[in-house]
Amino acid sequence: MSGRRAIARVQIWNYKSIEFCDVELNPLMILVGPNGSGKSNFLDALEFISDALNETLDVAIRKRGGFQAIMRNDPLGQPFPEIRLRMNLDNGLVANYWLSFRSHSPGMYRISREKCEIFDLKSEKSKIWYEVGDEVGEEKVNSSEPLPPAYSSDNLYLTRMSSVPEFRPVYALLARMEFYNFNPDAMRTFHNPDAGEMLKHDGSNAASVLRKLMKQSPDIKIRLEQYLNAIVPGLIEVDPYVVGVLETLEFKQVVYEYFERKEELDRKFLALSMSDGTLRALGILLALFQYANSEKNRFSIIAIEEPETGLHPKVLRAIFD
Repeated sequence: MSGRRAIARVQIWNYKSIEFCDVELNPLMILVGPNGSGKSNFLDALEFISDALNETLDVAIRKRGGFQAIMRNDPLGQPFPEIRLRMNLDNGLVANYWLSFRSHSPGMYRISREKCEIFDLKSEKSKIWYEVGDEVGEEKVNSSEPLPPAYSSDNLYLTRMSSVPEFRPVYALLARMEFYNFNPDAMRTFHNPDAGEMLKHDGSNAASVLRKLMKQSPDIKIRLEQYLNAIVPGLIEVDPYVVGVLETLEFKQVVYEYFERKEELDRKFLALSMSDGTLRALGILLALFQYANSEKNRFSIIAIEEPETGLHPKVLRAIFD
């Protein structure tokens, strides 16, 4: 992770089923555990931060069924959710970000504290910081900035502080996290094309993303197909396929026909004929390769739910690679 911005550590208290966890992130992380152990809730806590920054705090909470749905249900009381993140920035700088909530009436919430500090790793001295929330004082901002933006409790304050150049990398890291749970049925059907700027969370616009990749990075598309061939032997090409105003995916596969001699033929199949495992594997590869040639647009985290689903154990090495 040297020389690159990265989310390095995640601490979570009282979020859904998680009482407490402290996880140091590596460039490649595989979360393993039994059903109900909190793997999805760990990822959801990160996605909650991303949703709140890209949309609004209220939207992020409503998407999860309201504030009571994200609080851990403790028979001894009502503990309050808290998320802390540590990030490595450029030039030896480190950022810490805290967010905690409190309930002030049934189903309602207040930000107890939101804080961000950026400091030099060598000196451990804060270079720039802010703190807002009930613990600071209603509608009050404590900050190293002489004229910080006005505080509003209906959104994360980092959204406003992103106008300050020093805080912009922190905002970018937390806003550019992507979470995928691929749906083969959604990937099979015909869809209206879009710009293909970003793969949707269910993979439904895979054809549009692939079309953009073909145009801007044909070498990356070839590399993607090489991995896909390692997963599905004989599958040599995948392209967008247009019918009228709709599009889907078309796969080219080498098959053998047996007559008087063995003859190798290329056959084309639409996504409707492809297996769940093949479509999920394509979704994983597109998620990883969609910005392979763009350092500027690269995500800080790409999280994929159950990447092994539908794949034969022998081909998991290609996915791991």
